[in-house]
Amino acid sequence: SERVKQMFAVEAAILEGLGYGNSQVPRLYAYFTENHQFYLAQEYVQGKTRSETIASSGSLSESGVREVLIAILNVLDYVHRKGIVHRDIKPENIIIRSSDNLPVLIDFGAVRETMAAQINSHGGVTSSIVIGTPGFMSMEQAAGRAVFASDFYSLGLVAIYLLTAQMPQELQTDSYTGEIIWQKNGISPNFALVLDKAIRSQLRERFSSAREMLDALQPTSTVQ
Repeated sequence: SERVKQMFAVEAAILEGLGYGNSQVPRLYAYFTENHQFYLAQEYVQGKTRSETIASSGSLSESGVREVLIAILNVLDYVHRKGIVHRDIKPENIIIRSSDNLPVLIDFGAVRETMAAQINSHGGVTSSIVIGTPGFMSMEQAAGRAVFASDFYSLGLVAIYLLTAQMPQELQTDSYTGEIIWQKNGISPNFALVLDKAIRSQLRERFSSAREMLDALQPTSTVQ
């Protein structure tokens, strides 16, 4: 429908602006619709995904994970300021670019959510598909209400995967609180607290902004 086409154009235009404003977001070269299909032509990022590096080299050190987190949080700080929730942060969507070894965040879910949208009988738009990846998705995102803190939840679980080589589905949960339990052996207490705060099941208990999470990652900070 025209309404969904318009929504696609708006979302794609925002995405286009993102790539030109930040070198760690792929550039969007073109977007168009044809025969009710939506097309995006995006920059190809040469490099290895974080899941590929874990598969070939094993888990990362705490300092290595901290570097990835800081890099991606700086991207999220930029993206969230533009009003976009990534919606699909997972190891496969973080590529370490060959040319400069910087992490690049790919595959934004916002446009795919728009493409999955349907017009209901009242003229409103409903999304029939929840965008995200099971395990890396928070409860509110699974319910179709992704917010900025949903990205921090996913990123926290990515960090735990990079540290432990364990996917979210392999982690235990506390049967009393429902919170995720992960192996903290050898991890500095402050770093463990940052990750625990990021993956809280209750939205209000997580970091409220990328800047807040970045500040908490500073060696001198104490997590509230």
